[in-house]
Amino acid sequence: YENKNTTLVSEYDPGTTKAANVKDIVKAVKKGVDNVALFDMLNRVDDVAAAKDAIVAALPAVKSSETTADLLWWLGELKDKSLSKTFKSYLSSDNQRIRKEAAWALTKSGCGCAVPAMAKMLTSRDTADVHVAEKCLRCLPGKIADVVAPYFDQADAEGKMAILNLISQRQSVSNKALVMGSLFDNSKEVGDAAFAALPSVASCEDLQTLFSLLESSSEDNRSKIQDAILAAMDGMTDAQKLEVLTNRNSIVTPQSQIYYWPMIL
Repeated sequence: YENKNTTLVSEYDPGTTKAANVKDIVKAVKKGVDNVALFDMLNRVDDVAAAKDAIVAALPAVKSSETTADLLWWLGELKDKSLSKTFKSYLSSDNQRIRKEAAWALTKSGCGCAVPAMAKMLTSRDTADVHVAEKCLRCLPGKIADVVAPYFDQADAEGKMAILNLISQRQSVSNKALVMGSLFDNSKEVGDAAFAALPSVASCEDLQTLFSLLESSSEDNRSKIQDAILAAMDGMTDAQKLEVLTNRNSIVTPQSQIYYWPMIL
């Protein structure tokens, strides 16, 4: 962490191994303390449970945004579900780093409320928030894709790309329609993310649609469609795959035939 507050308070004694008193820590964070001193004291705290309660109570009085973010990080490392309400309250902070630390702390807490909170964060107009939310959601268990998909229309391009990435990561076939419907989005980046997600949601029933896409799409997306076709045939034997591809290859124009040869060979 970058130190923006270099003030050291008298409660901090560099090099000491003496247990840090909770009251001293609270006094330090209220007066102003750099993160080196702060983490040294927190590492020497004599009663973690008491320190947790005291720090949560003192957070609203902390003037430094850097110290607030540092404290949220420390609280997050406790992985305590009971702190989820505190973490959620800082997701709307005006400071991006505070929002980031609150998001990760909520994620690490193990509270089920983290999933919808991070899903909503994908609609932020701050790109950094979107990236943090996506990374947090990648770490969380459950049917994440089904929770984030409803936010697609509310999100900007970055948020839409993140949602498509998460659908791809979770191989969420139930959200195939959203992927298919985004292939030719007004934003090229969103369309590219949708094409990249195709292989993770494609199934045998999509083959005719994928064949048509392969024969009509631009060179940029052709390899992704080929990957989707191969993924859709995953349950077939090699002989069945060959038959499907050669049959299609035999009825398309010579210009389109070259798109099938890489998969046949």
